[in-house]
Amino acid sequence: MKPGLWQILIVVVIIALIFGYKKIPEIARALGRSSGEFKKGIKEGNDAAAAKADALRGDLEKEALRNELAAAEAAAQAAREKLEAAEKNK
Repeated sequence: MKPGLWQILIVVVIIALIFGYKKIPEIARALGRSSGEFKKGIKEGNDAAAAKADALRGDLEKEALRNELAAAEAAAQAAREKLEAAEKNK
């Protein structure tokens, strides 16, 4: 739920009463900087997570290829053994 105009005005008036009108621009700047740093941190976290996911995806693909190679080697060995057995029976 977004704050309405009256809610924002009430907050600004309370801040003005507590800190004084001269402090409002400083507070606004500090909030803006904090917001920027927060967004930057979120982006860096997302980038790091994406890089980790890509690395894991690559590892999974390599493992799948190793499994396929092992299965192909086992099939080739079985075919060699069958061929040798067939040649002995001739």
